[in-house]
Formats: sequence, structure tokens, C-alpha cells
Amino acid sequence: MESTQFYLRLKHLIHSLDEKEELAELDLVSLRMLEILTLHHIENKPMTVTEVMALQTLGSPATLHRKLDGLRDAGYVESFSLPNDKRTKYLKPCAKAMKHFSALSDLVAHSLQTAGR
Repeated sequence: MESTQFYLRLKHLIHSLDEKEELAELDLVSLRMLEILTLHHIENKPMTVTEVMALQTLGSPATLHRKLDGLRDAGYVESFSLPNDKRTKYLKPCAKAMKHFSALSDLVAHSLQTAGR
């Protein structure tokens, strides 16, 4: 399968998965924010709320704060503090977000097997 077709087929499958799951309720900015903070989390470099507010390519701080609140309210993200510093709030994905990313991983693996790669 041509690489462009493979990529577009994969994106189609991802969109189908998103529509089946509750992630259909999230907009693209929220999804991107969730991806970024999850990547930081799995690298053991959790982002602070302040760092998320500085993601200017995604929107204004007010927009990002609203999107972050939406992710928290929907159960995708939670905040935590380190025992030695209760002032700084870090963010981490909840089980609901990790379930989605696990499903995406399975989808990619299956797509690669199907394509013979």
C-alpha cells in the first residue's frame, strides 16, 4: 500500500475509533493537549498547569485553561502535587485517556500487520 494511502487509512480508522469512544466529545485542541501532556507523562516529565498554559501554538492561555478544565471534568486528566511542594500542580492522564491511547496502539499494530509492514 502506498505510504500516503496507508497514512490516510490509518487516520480514517483513528477518527472512527474516536467517534465510537467518548473522545468524540473533545475538540482537536483538547485532543492535542491530551496527547502532549500524556507524552510528557510517559517520559516521566509531567507538565505543570503553567507549562500547559504556555502551549501558545494551541491557543491563548484562556482557551487552554478552558480546554484543560474540560479534560478534567470529562475524566481524562487529573492534577497532583509533589509531597515537598504543594503549590505546583502537575498533570497526568487518567485511566480513561490511557485506555484510548492503548486502543490507538492496537489499531496501529493491526494496521501495520494488515499492510504487511
